[in-house]
Amino acid sequence: MTNRLLCCLGLIDASNPGASSANKLSDFSIALIAGVVSGLITSVVCLLVALFWKDVIRPWVEDLLYRGARIDGLWKCDVIVGDLVKKQHVSITQKGHRIEGFITYPDDKFGHAHTYRFRGTFLNNVLTALAREAGIARIDQGVLALHLKSGYAEVVMEGLGTWLEGESLVTVKYKWVHENAKSAAFAENGEF
Repeated sequence: MTNRLLCCLGLIDASNPGASSANKLSDFSIALIAGVVSGLITSVVCLLVALFWKDVIRPWVEDLLYRGARIDGLWKCDVIVGDLVKKQHVSITQKGHRIEGFITYPDDKFGHAHTYRFRGTFLNNVLTALAREAGIARIDQGVLALHLKSGYAEVVMEGLGTWLEGESLVTVKYKWVHENAKSAAFAENGEF
């Protein structure tokens, strides 16, 4: 029974049962190790190609084919909280529909500056993003929803942001004005 099993596994030669199985065993071990190593190498190569596709090729193709408004660049921001208007600066990087950037809040009621990193999408002239405060031990975060207005001599986005203040959510109005309207994609007929 044992010889039959070893024969099926290819460890001994069925035509010569008395032959030494040392050569067959070493050939089998070499083939097994080579198969495992080649499988691991193939897995690593496939993983690297997938990551390169996801992080480099796909965003590049999306950006190349994207035909919507380009909102990347620097923006001046007015935040309307009740009767107060607070100033912020916004920097946006755009790859197709994907956007990311930073909001710099020069000083709060205590005189401290804050920087928020945001990521989101820009579809159908609507920017939606999640913003988180940058830095160690920063826990503030909020949601932005802004609409790109057409028909202005300046490029304007208006909308709302919701932020956690204490134990409650606070909604504030935003008005972003592009610092260099000539660099933003703005069609003469008011469409983007």
